[in-house]
Formats: sequence, structure tokens, C-alpha cells
Amino acid sequence: MPLISGRVRRVIFRNDDNGYTVVKITPDNPQPDVQDADGTVTLVGSLPSLNANDSIEVEGEWVENARFGMQMQVSVVLEHDAAGSGNGGSASGIGQEDISGVVERITYYNEENGYSVIKIDPDGK
Repeated sequence: MPLISGRVRRVIFRNDDNGYTVVKITPDNPQPDVQDADGTVTLVGSLPSLNANDSIEVEGEWVENARFGMQMQVSVVLEHDAAGSGNGGSASGIGQEDISGVVERITYYNEENGYSVIKIDPDGK
């Protein structure tokens, strides 16, 4: 599953009821096949509350949206560090609404690359 990390450039859309978010990030490593003309890539999915300059690392699948182009459909948030917080990936930005309204099942697992992650799996798979 593709992995990408970078800094949030701007949040395009956020549904506070279910956490669905569309965000543009500037990737840490160039992504010439999927980045927009401005050098950003688009992430979509259920994400923690994000602000400009937050760092994020995610796993997901690249999909081509007929209207908006290439986007990463995020399946796992590996790390989220709010700008200036230095929290190193703690649960910053996850509020009670996220926990009770969005996350129906959380599975802890270790990926082959050694990351400890929380997989949000509302479908119970």
C-alpha cells in the first residue's frame, strides 16, 4: 500500500460529522506521477482535524477522480503532528465526536516497516 508524508498546505473540505476530509499536502518526497502543477497532492478520507503546516504520514490507494484528478484515498493515518506541537504522532486532533461518531472499530497492528499504527476500520473488516 503506498505511503506518503508531508505538510498540510490547505484543507479544502471537512465534514465534522464524519471526519471526511479533502486536504492538499506538500509531500516530503516529490510525487511526479500524482502531484498537481503546484507540487501538492490531494488526500481524501476520514482524517484527524488538520491545519496548515501540520505534518502527516498516511497509507492509502491512489485513485483517479474524473473531476478532480489523482487523489490518495487514505486508509491508515500513521502519524499526525500538529504544527509546532512536537507531539510526534499522538492522537492530537481526535475529539470525542471522532471517537464516538466515526470510529466503530480500531485495530492495532504493526506494519512490516515497523510503524505502530491505528487502523480505523468502520466496516469491521
